[in-house]
Amino acid sequence: MRSLLSTFALVSAGVLGAVSINAQAADGALSIRGGVADTTCLINRVASRSPADIEATPPMVPAGSLAASGDVAGALKMGDSQMVLSGCSGLATKALVRLESGPTVDQPNSYLKNVFLGNGAKNVEIRLLNDQLQPIDIRSNTNNDIAQNGTPIGDGSAILNYFA
Repeated sequence: MRSLLSTFALVSAGVLGAVSINAQAADGALSIRGGVADTTCLINRVASRSPADIEATPPMVPAGSLAASGDVAGALKMGDSQMVLSGCSGLATKALVRLESGPTVDQPNSYLKNVFLGNGAKNVEIRLLNDQLQPIDIRSNTNNDIAQNGTPIGDGSAILNYFA
C-alpha cells in the first residue's frame, strides 16, 4: 500500500499557473489544459515532499470466510488508515489521496495484490474503500474524485479516512 499512497494530490480553487498544450495533425487536434495548485499541508506531521507512510494491519479472518471468489471479510476500523492534514496553506477547500495504478494493482479488478512473501494466503487481494465505504477503482479513481469525495479543509486541517 505504501507505493500507492506515495503521491498525494490536493486540488484547489486557486491556481498558480495554467497550462495549455495543443497538438495538431491533418485530421484532428488534441488539447490538454491543466493547472498547478498552490496548497501544501503536513501529512501526519510530516513535511510536504517527504514520505508520509501509513502501515495498516487488517484483522485476522478465518479462511472459510473467503471460500468463494469475490467474498469480502476483515475491514479495517476507522482510523487504521487515516491521514491527518495540518498546517495547510493555500486556496484549497478539499483534499484527497490520489491513488496511482502500478504493478501492485490487479488491473482487471483494481484491487491491491497480495505481495506477501512466504506461506501467505493465496488468491487474496485488498479492496480500498473511501470514507463512505464505496469501493475505489484505483485505475480510474472512481469513488475518489475531489468534487464528490474530497474532504473539506477547515482551519488549515482535514482528516482523510480510507478503509480496506
